[in-house]
Amino acid sequence: MIPPHGVGCKDLNEKAHGGIVWKILSLNESQFVTCSNDKKICIWANGREKPLSTIDVNTPVNSVCACYVDDEPTYLVVGTFNGGVGLVDLKKEKLISLKDKRH
Repeated sequence: MIPPHGVGCKDLNEKAHGGIVWKILSLNESQFVTCSNDKKICIWANGREKPLSTIDVNTPVNSVCACYVDDEPTYLVVGTFNGGVGLVDLKKEKLISLKDKRH
């Protein structure tokens, strides 16, 4: 995964995030996701300097992984700094569940 041409991680912070980008995850050959302690997840298309969409998770996010249905990225599972776990629907571009730390 390569951020948009000419855009480095510092630029990702300045263009979309107001905090540290903790994870960059490739979804497929043309899209990737970033998550940050600014409580946002951004979905990017390779070659674009601004995100396609931004999803507010309401808590700092430090981890993200993709769940695929029929070889298409469909959901994101997110981990939060306080130990919570959330589920993001990529088709609807919104957070559908967030559970606080349970252990």
